[in-house]
Amino acid sequence: MPTALCCERCGAPLPAEAVTVSVSCGYCGTTSVPAPQVVERVVQRIVVQQVDARGRELHAGESSALRCPRCAEAFHSTQSGEHTLFACRNCGGVFLDAVCVALLTRRADEAILYAASRAVRALAPYPNNRRGALCCPVCRVNLARADLGETGHSVDSCTTHGTFFDRGEVQAFADYHRELRAGDISAEDLSAAGLPGRGWFGN
Repeated sequence: MPTALCCERCGAPLPAEAVTVSVSCGYCGTTSVPAPQVVERVVQRIVVQQVDARGRELHAGESSALRCPRCAEAFHSTQSGEHTLFACRNCGGVFLDAVCVALLTRRADEAILYAASRAVRALAPYPNNRRGALCCPVCRVNLARADLGETGHSVDSCTTHGTFFDRGEVQAFADYHRELRAGDISAEDLSAAGLPGRGWFGN
């Protein structure tokens, strides 16, 4: 049974429309305002927004809130499929998130390599000193440096957020891991070559 609507001042009954609109009491003239209502809605459309590592919405080519750990210039963003790359147009450095880096260790993703090479200016100078300690552009923790074998290159990584590559090192990183995988045939290698998985070889 619905609750009776009454005037707050004199207690006289109010008309049914008092639930949704303001009405005046017919006895004492007091204006009654309807109580707030809780409305539930079912959302059926989801909008996916690309955000930077700090959660801010980001558009391709836009300056990021993140800064290059090498020269402190603002990164610019670029897309490669579902991956966002952060590139410094001053020194040519590139920051890739941990998922993207893990992918490059398993296979040389040509789309990512192409996007990384196009993201920086061709005339960006190589840094004179690559040995200085760097900090993660997201959490500001010191990056751990790892040498890439005998290539003469090294990369600086945050285990949580990603890896910073100086100019040209994304390709060197992919080549280094391609050499490490030499002789090994993974399911992803077969898929990239358009061949069926390991079961095709009877494994």
